[in-house]
Amino acid sequence: QLVKKPVMPSGPPESLLAEQSVFDDVDHTSEVISSGNDFVAAEPKKEKSVIADHQSITTEAISPPLVVENPTISDDFEWIEWPEGSGKNHFRAEGTQDEWQSWPIE
Repeated sequence: QLVKKPVMPSGPPESLLAEQSVFDDVDHTSEVISSGNDFVAAEPKKEKSVIADHQSITTEAISPPLVVENPTISDDFEWIEWPEGSGKNHFRAEGTQDEWQSWPIE
């Protein structure tokens, strides 16, 4: 019996890659090092989840939400950069609310 493999995209659309390349060319390392200001990184957004015995734990929101406004559409896939500005791309089949998969696929 043959099993049909799910279709996988060849990669993020050029529009997402073009936006990232703009930021790749900008290097403010010397300005940050010489500024002498202390920067504090923002804490990642945390979500609470409840376990069956009513204990609660916190987990980081590492995948995009299932409902996203205006994803980039390319070759029958929806694409999103998550977290925004991170350069990490995620995809899923167009028109679905499936779980997002990260790109590149590991």
